[in-house]
Amino acid sequence: MAVIAGKSSIDQAAKQHGVLPSTVEGWRDAAVLAIEQAMAMGNSTPKEHEHEAKVEGLEVALKRISIQHALAMNGVEEWTKTARPTRPARSRR
Repeated sequence: MAVIAGKSSIDQAAKQHGVLPSTVEGWRDAAVLAIEQAMAMGNSTPKEHEHEAKVEGLEVALKRISIQHALAMNGVEEWTKTARPTRPARSRR
């Protein structure tokens, strides 16, 4: 944390913990990534993120079905325009 806060250099932290400076850099990068991910989550819980992912999936499915429906309706309209008309049924009078 001291490296992230700027209170200690990477070399100082490496000596303090008995590791290579590259190890401390890896720790710093992992910590920064975790902080970014936590900030991206905001106040949401993992369950809320799961629900959001499901909603996104359902929205995609709904869009796909809507497009398929529109294409099917266009096909029906084209078919009715080109289909041969049938004779009206005879009256039973």
